[in-house]
Amino acid sequence: MTKIYIILLIGGMYVLEPSDIKLQEGFFCGDYGDILREQMANYNEEQNRWILKDGRGDWFGVMCK
Repeated sequence: MTKIYIILLIGGMYVLEPSDIKLQEGFFCGDYGDILREQMANYNEEQNRWILKDGRGDWFGVMCK
């Protein structure tokens, strides 16, 4: 298992949301990050940022360990 941390910007503070994933062959951490970003956020072209669908804040990125 690989730990993926979703990096969010909520209320002016960066928050890490951890999750465990099983990397499949041919997939990398960033690939899963792209999938999660599309599921969790919408891109606002005018503001040039990904806004979380639940309204909590902004998508910032992912990192894996």
